[in-house]
Amino acid sequence: MRTFLTVEMWQDQWVAGFTGKLAGEGRNALVYLMKVSEAFESHFDLWFSDVLSDVTRQAKVAHLTPLGDLFQPNKRRINPFDPQSYTRPVRNHSHRKNSEWHKDICYEGSGIDRPAALLVGDMHYSFLWDKPMLHYPQQLHRGQRKNAIGELLTSLQEKETR
Repeated sequence: MRTFLTVEMWQDQWVAGFTGKLAGEGRNALVYLMKVSEAFESHFDLWFSDVLSDVTRQAKVAHLTPLGDLFQPNKRRINPFDPQSYTRPVRNHSHRKNSEWHKDICYEGSGIDRPAALLVGDMHYSFLWDKPMLHYPQQLHRGQRKNAIGELLTSLQEKETR
């Protein structure tokens, strides 16, 4: 997840999201590229920040949408890393089975003593693709080597048109 940098170190970093090979027509297709503008230690901190508009907050909240990735605190004074301090996700939420959503509240990677950061992209430097157009030529996996943005951009390959 996002535990390899502290919250303070995330600002101005770039994050790239790729499909798996099945969705990317046999290769890892670039889905989004985002420059981080803000990082938060907890859902509580993000929820009560002024970074998200009310419209965005409602579109991303997990108790209203099955793919929501933002959890609403129950109260103003809570333990920010206790899942019981948040409204449970909607019944058909993608992480609700076996209480997997608890890891969204308090995830710590192996050997890391800090929670994963919650990232917000700079809207002027966030890009989203809905068709596979650019591909990463090597195999991708969890724990992927972290490339500099220039190195990533030069390694991307355009989809071949026939």
